[in-house]
This record gives sequence, C-alpha cells and structure tokens, in this order.
Amino acid sequence: MTAYAETVARPVKTLTEQEQRLLLKVTGQHVAGWRDHCIFSLAMGTGLREHELLALDVGDVFDDAGRAKRRVVLRVFKRSAKEPVAQEVLLPDAVRAKLERLLATRKRAGETITPTTPVFVSRLGRR
Repeated sequence: MTAYAETVARPVKTLTEQEQRLLLKVTGQHVAGWRDHCIFSLAMGTGLREHELLALDVGDVFDDAGRAKRRVVLRVFKRSAKEPVAQEVLLPDAVRAKLERLLATRKRAGETITPTTPVFVSRLGRR
C-alpha cells in the first residue's frame, strides 16, 4: 500500500510546535488579536477545518449559562458519504476557557448574543 504522502507532489507544510507556541503567544498578547487567538487555539486543539470553525454558532459551542461545552456536535463538516454520521469534537479545557472569555468580552461590548449568533464574526461584522 502506498502512503498518502508519497502520492502527492508536495506534502502539506505544517507548523512546528515552536511555531504554534509563538503564533498563540503573539495573537494572545493584545485584545485586538483575541478573536484570532481563539480561532487558532480551537483549530490546533481540535483539528477542525476552516469552514467547520466558521460555521460554529454560539448554541453549538455554549450552554444556556454561557459555559463552553466539552463536546461539540458539528453541523458543517467534510462529508464522505451520502448519509454522513453526525460528527463531534472534544474541546480541550484551555480552549473552552478561551472561548468563554471571548463570549464574555462580546457580551460586555454590548453585542446581542443568541444561539444562532456566529462564534467568530469577521472584523467587518459578517460571518
């Protein structure tokens, strides 16, 4: 059997552990970068793809009390079958704490937060 890496012309380049730590350090230092820090933390902590991250709504990730859930059922994910089985991811405790801080910050800023509000809103105010 041929390994996948041998079948592609150029394997995907990933960040080293040191590069990941530096990325999280830089994005976590300033309030303006906190949203991006949470996106990177969630991506690295769960392995979710970009479209899966951006499709998350507040109701998918948080309970009614505003606490991040341990298990998140994905509504949008890569489908490999006509009838895909629901997929869920486990959120690491550190990522859950960061997401809770992000939600609290958005509430303090006066944003209206409902279960259908996107977790990550663009800097232009769109999904």
